[in-house]
Parts: sequence; structure tokens; C-alpha cells
Amino acid sequence: MVDNAGGAEARGEPDSLMLPHQGPMIRLRPWWFPVEELKEPLVFYLEAWLVDLMFGRDRAVIPKIEWMSQVLLTVDIMDSGDLAKITVFGRPRVQNRVKSVVLAVASWHRKRRHRSEKMEQLEEFLKAGASGPQAPQHPFA
Repeated sequence: MVDNAGGAEARGEPDSLMLPHQGPMIRLRPWWFPVEELKEPLVFYLEAWLVDLMFGRDRAVIPKIEWMSQVLLTVDIMDSGDLAKITVFGRPRVQNRVKSVVLAVASWHRKRRHRSEKMEQLEEFLKAGASGPQAPQHPFA
């Protein structure tokens, strides 16, 4: 027979019984990726905010990209926090193709952000003009 008198205490578990903080995720080489292609990675850098937009904060998009392009990708935020190091493993031609696609998507996001900032400035300008003094109308009108 089980005594349930300590049930309330069991639900409020002390910190010592909780799971420890998980460290970095350990990845295994997928079965479809040849080990020879791990020797010469292609490395380039992007702004961290772009990496979050393109790959997601939890990097959930990376496995899909890897499978579709047959490369391995690692994305690491640098210590400064404003740059991300992207490492591409695979055949050289495919590495270059993945890099060009990633850079093209990054360029699109930069342009979109710039356009968004310009629109916000225009909206502020128009609001300031609308709330200011009315322009005198032409006397001949």
C-alpha cells in the first residue's frame, strides 16, 4: 500500500531533483554524409540578427537545409554576440552554392529591414506634418 501523505511535497520538487542544465547538443554525422567531406569546411560570418531570422532562434530549419542540400551546417554565435560563424561541410561546389543562397537570403532580409526602417521614418514625418500648423491656403484658390 502506498502512502500519499507527502503528495504535495512531491509535486513541488526541490531544485536538486530537477534535470541538470543541458550542455551543447551533440550531433552525429548523418548516414548519408561521407566522412571525407568533413576535412575542409567553408566558413563565413553573418550578423546574428540575420541568422535568427533565417534559421530560427532554435535553429530548427538547419536539418531541412542539410537534407535538401546534402551538406552539414553549424551556426555559432560569436562571443561578441553580434556576429555568427557559419560553417558548411560538404563538396566544394555544394558548399559554394549553399553559401551563395544563404548570402542571397541575408541580402533580402537586409533590404527588407532597410525598407521597413525607411517606411517608419516616412510615417513619423507624415504624422509630424499632419499635427503641425496648417499651411496657409493660396488666396487665389
